[in-house]
Parts: sequence; structure tokens; C-alpha cells
Amino acid sequence: MEKASRPFNSRPFNNRNLFSNHYLENQIRASPEWGRSDHEAAFEKIRRIYERESAFVEGLSESQLEDRLFRSLFAVILPDYEVQGVTKSREFPDYAFFPDREARDRAQARKDTESFFKGAFAVGEVKRWDASLDRFGRDRQDKRRNPSFQIWLYLHETEPAWGILSNGQKWRLYRQERSLDVYYEVDLAAILEARDVEAFRYFYYFFRQEAFLPNEKGEVFLDEVLRGSANYAREIGENLKENVYRAMKKVAEGFICFGVVRDLHLNPPFSSL
Repeated sequence: MEKASRPFNSRPFNNRNLFSNHYLENQIRASPEWGRSDHEAAFEKIRRIYERESAFVEGLSESQLEDRLFRSLFAVILPDYEVQGVTKSREFPDYAFFPDREARDRAQARKDTESFFKGAFAVGEVKRWDASLDRFGRDRQDKRRNPSFQIWLYLHETEPAWGILSNGQKWRLYRQERSLDVYYEVDLAAILEARDVEAFRYFYYFFRQEAFLPNEKGEVFLDEVLRGSANYAREIGENLKENVYRAMKKVAEGFICFGVVRDLHLNPPFSSL
């Protein structure tokens, strides 16, 4: 399949301080995922799903979009899910995502209890195709009107560390300990429309089930990206401190030299001779 040019001016993702942009654009290429080609077959499957539903998505209700689009996509990337578990405040997130069928079945046996989410790695919420994922002003902390605040609340009322929010076009990752303004977003619809297989990596390897689970080395992809981003930020901070120290040292040395020259000018040696 012919690869199109990247559909974005600079990046195939919108990273709002969840990860390091530098890490996402550079160091991540050394990860095992960037050496794989799994995303190519997944791209074709997901592209066909979107093309099949593209004529209808804008007029579908949330529940219709779930039936026609989301659950077909979940079959490709997040197959082990359950719906409508209950939170501590008796709210009902759309989805909970589990590592396997056994974990999902155990959760199903606890469906109406707060322990339903204990085996899940992510909680999910989906919206209509044209729904805004953010609200501001007085609606910012309204869980009925602001989807980003809604998923943030779910993360603080359930065990999973990760939250997934989507309107079908845009897909977001949230982390439990971060604020609701901190997330990682991919415009999947734009990537598919442009047939950009390379940019699709930034969706597939971040949102598939394996991204949340330990690999054969015990490493979790998303945790590694978080760790790598934090290490890079720390390294930059240390380098900045060192550069500031060196700069201040140069400035101080300049002042000392200036003082010596000034003193020599005002009090030249042997001036009394």
C-alpha cells in the first residue's frame, strides 16, 4: 500500500504534557514497538471499519456509534472489555478494559460492586462523533457536560491508572495522577483519511491492549514512555542547571577581571615614581 505524506504540519499527535515531545519524536524510535510491523495489518482493518461507517457517523447517537464503530475497533485493539461497571459514587463509565478473558469474567461476577474495576488496566468513555471533549468556563467541572472532567473523575473513583476518552475521531489517554488538562491525543480519523501508515504507529502502539500490559521482559510500553519522558526532562533540567552555573561563573569572572583592570587604571603600579 502506498504511504501518504504525514497529515499534520509537525506531529501525528497532540501531547498535552503527558509525555515528552522530544521522547515521542526521537527516543521512542529505539523502542521494540518501533521495530515492529504489527501496525500495518491493524491499519488496514481499522481503515476498512472507518470507511464502512464514514457515511453515517455524523448522524449517529452515542449508543449507535458504539454499536457501529467503537466495538468493531475494540475487537482489533482492546478486545477484552466490559460495560457499565459502577464507581464509588455510583457512576457508570462506558467501558472497563481487562488484560484477558479470565480477568473480564472475574469482573463480571462483581458487576454491581466497587471492586468491578480492580482487574482492569483502563477505564473508557466514548461520545458522539461531533462531541467536544473539553468544556471551559462554568462547564469545566460539570461531569455531565465536560467529557475530560468525566474521565478524570472516573480515574479517581476506580483502580485503573489509565483512562481512554474518544468521540471516534480523536482518541485520548489520561493518567490517574495527572490533571484533566494533561493528556495524549491522536486524530485517528485524519490519519486514516490520509492513509498515513507511519503516523498510525502513534495510535496503534499507544492504544492497543499490549501497550498497558507487561511484555516478555516485564516492561509496560506506556510506563516506559512515561519513564523515558521523565528521564529526559530530568536530564534537560540538570543540563540547564549546569549551563546556568557555567554562565554565572563566566559573568562572575568577567566582573572580577573588570575590577582588576579598573583598579589598575585608577591605581597604576609605580604611579608614585
